[in-house]
Order: sequence, then C-alpha cells, then structure tokens
Amino acid sequence: PGLLPALAAAPGMAPLRRSLRLTTDAVAARLLPVLGTPFSDAGQPILGTNLRTGATAYLSVWTRSNHNALLVGSSGAGKSTAAKTLLARHCMAGATAVVLDPDSEYEPLITLLGGSYVDLADTSINPLAVGRDLPVDEAAEVVVTVLSILGGDTVAYVGGRPVRRLPGEDKAWLHGQVASFLTAHGAGDAEPLLGDLVDGLRTSLGEDASLSDLERGRYRRIALRLSGYTKGSLGRIFNRPSRLRIDGKAPVGIGFRSLSLRYAADLTPALAVVLAHVLGVLNRPHRPLIVLVDEAHVLTADPDAGQVLEQLVRRARKSGAGVWMASQRIEEFVSTDLGRTLASTAATKLVLGHEETVAAQVRELFDLAEDEATALTPPVAGRGVLIAGSERTVVQVTPSPVLWPWVRSDPEALEASVA
Repeated sequence: PGLLPALAAAPGMAPLRRSLRLTTDAVAARLLPVLGTPFSDAGQPILGTNLRTGATAYLSVWTRSNHNALLVGSSGAGKSTAAKTLLARHCMAGATAVVLDPDSEYEPLITLLGGSYVDLADTSINPLAVGRDLPVDEAAEVVVTVLSILGGDTVAYVGGRPVRRLPGEDKAWLHGQVASFLTAHGAGDAEPLLGDLVDGLRTSLGEDASLSDLERGRYRRIALRLSGYTKGSLGRIFNRPSRLRIDGKAPVGIGFRSLSLRYAADLTPALAVVLAHVLGVLNRPHRPLIVLVDEAHVLTADPDAGQVLEQLVRRARKSGAGVWMASQRIEEFVSTDLGRTLASTAATKLVLGHEETVAAQVRELFDLAEDEATALTPPVAGRGVLIAGSERTVVQVTPSPVLWPWVRSDPEALEASVA
C-alpha cells in the first residue's frame, strides 16, 4: 500500500517530479509516515535547518518531558550564537528569561527583547532579600545557604576561589538566629540588611548565657566573617537594599565579568545570592521562564555555587521553568558529578562541534551515532546534533538576517549594525 506514495515522493517521479529537498516536511511526513520528520512542528520556534532532510528545524523546550536544556561546543563552534538564537526565539514566542552572563555579552540582546541588564559589580544584591516572599522558616533556610558561603570556613580552593563551608551545628545555630531576625523584621517593614543581622548576632552572643566559651568564640568568628561583607566596596554590593529585580515577567541579564575581575575570591558568594534570587522567582506566578547559565562550567566546577544551581534545577521542573546550561569547555563540564548529572537529565541537548581531544568522551556521553560524531569534528560554526527525547538529527542553527547582528559573539558586528 505504501509503494505508490513512496514512488511519488522519489526524485523525478510523478506527480511531484522534484527532490525531497524541495518538498515540504509536512508533505514528506504524510507520504512517508514510517520515516517521519523530527523537529518539524512549524508552530514551534525556528531553530535552523535539519541537515538530514533539508527541511526547516523547529524546537520548543516546552513540549519536552522537562524544560531543561544543555548546549555544549568547543570554542568557535557557535555555542553563544546558538544559545542566543534559541533564547531570542523562545522569548519572542512568549517566554521570559534570566541570563547569568559571565562574559557580559548578552546586554544588547536582552535590551532588544525589552528586558533589563545589570552588572553585578555595580549592583547591590542583599542576601537577606532572597526569602522575602517565603514563610519565615523557609526564608531562613534559603538565607542560611547563602550566609554559610559568606561566613563559612575555607576548606579548599577551586579555580582560585575559596570553597567555604559551615558545619551542621553552626548552620543550625545560624538558622535560629536568622529566623528570629526575620520575624522581628516583618514582611511589611523595610528590607533588612546584612549589617543589621550582624549587629543582632553580636547582641545575641552577649546575652545568651547558655553558650559555652567555645561556642561563643566560634559564633563570633562567623559574625566577624559576615561583617567583612558590610564594609567598603563589598558593603556596597552586599549591605544595601537589593537593586536586583527579577519578577518573572521581563527578561533580565546579569553580567559578572567586572565582578570576577575585581573580586575574584568573592564571585562565588555573589553567584549564590543571585541564584537564590532566581529560586525566589520560582515560588511566585511567572510567565514561562528560562534560566540561561552561560559558561556553565564556572558554576558546575564550584562546589558552593553548584550546590545552589542543583537546587534551582530540581525546583525548576516543578514550577514550569527551564534551566539552560551552555558551555564551551566540554571536558570541564562533564568531568564533574554535577555536570554529568545535568547532562543526563536535560530533556533537550544541542551538541555542537568539538576538538578531537574530547571526541570520544562526548560520543560516549551523548551516545552519538557514527554520522553524528563525524558531523561534529572538526567544528563548523552552528552545526550540531540536536537530541530531544526520541527525536534527534543533525542541524545547522541559522539566525535570521535581522537577528544575526544581535546574536553574534563579536561586539564589532553589533556596533556596526546599530551605527
């Protein structure tokens, strides 16, 4: 029964007398139902071209089992351009976004999409504001997660940044103190500041006769570490009412290149505060929300920030949001437990070109077929393997001519376009 439709669709055969490359994917899917066409729903955002069929490729993360996505590719493979293109087309289709931008390159695109962009080095991010919309006990839990990074003991260094931890008994004490402090500062009051909490901790230590000398000395050191974030340039970031506004309605870009250059050792606490702010958005009504973490290896390789990122990924699925992680350092991303977990749980994956040195590792992780692996080495800008559930194909990500200047990684192209 399928012989005549197959002959009709074959190149040069009646009635079409044209190749499948000139036949729409809808016609091909009907004539050859056994083959079908992956990523062919024209009601979804355009991604580019399906290189196996020549048809247009469409992709929406909202139709997948979860809305998380992973985009990986070596330098020059077009990772940033692909991430920006996919983000722009989802936002144009009604989604909103929060972008964590380590290279501070998303500002033009976020502005184009009608959003706002902040530079962390010039923005106050009050750690006590992260739980303002939660019940006191839950708010204290979120705040203590951040404060344990600010006031914890340095147990190791990763990438030149300290890894800080508070033991469980210290976190339990701090949780009680924060809960009491937040209760005293009701939801309708002015935003409490870190300096106010430090003053409260010192007062409590002086009045609590139940503490041993060892405990009192230990807790004073925690208060002293926290006080370091209330003074000078760090005080302008951590000890003022938060200017970071993420409401889940308009796109927000957060650049932290300047902060990384100025305060490398304090980048992790800042990222933890920002991720906690994003977690707060998930507890409120919001539009379909995408949290894009560019250069995700910066977070997955950092035990402290990665811990908050893992919480964000888990909670995103329950709240109808999607966490997208993009990285050009594939070997670093997949070498951590968190990176491998994120790679395996993301429902949508776009694997772009990479160098031969990591080809075997990437092929095994993403279970690439022979032709898929061949398509990715050597890298060709924008060409990758798209995997979403049972659908997979080789694609070429193609921004429109109008969008192209805004998604390119080189700033000179955008400056020339605007001029």
